[in-house]
Amino acid sequence: MGRKKFVACFLYAGMCGKFIVRQYATRVADRKNIPVRLQRKMQMEFSTSLKKNEDFRYVYRNGKVKANRYLVMYVVENNQAINRLGISASKKTGNSVVRHHFYRLVRESYRLHEKIFNSGLDIVVVAKKSAADVGFKEIESALLHLAKLHHIIMEDKNFKQ
Repeated sequence: MGRKKFVACFLYAGMCGKFIVRQYATRVADRKNIPVRLQRKMQMEFSTSLKKNEDFRYVYRNGKVKANRYLVMYVVENNQAINRLGISASKKTGNSVVRHHFYRLVRESYRLHEKIFNSGLDIVVVAKKSAADVGFKEIESALLHLAKLHHIIMEDKNFKQ
């Protein structure tokens, strides 16, 4: 069992001008002790993020690749029960503000459609230079288009998103 991570909550203690620090454990089992306003409300249910460079390199080397106008998607099986999503954008895409905006768009479009993706996959989404100027709808449709090309979306006609 790993170390507990804590979220520090600073509360201002009125007239005396002191801050009180309360720590809340962020493990899933301990989250019920955290006040609702501190919990992350918009998080992915069935997925985590790819963070390590070696994981990205493994997906680049061994994954299948498909591309469209705005995105490039690499997919490889990970032999786990969950998906892991990695998002990458080079400096060619734009400055840090543009790249972070792209990360948020991809993460949100994946989160909204997470239930229709097959599980047990490592997915890396790479931005093309043309992705810097587009909005949410274009990124969302490009992501779903690539998922259909990879055949990683459940094709149930009765399934509602």
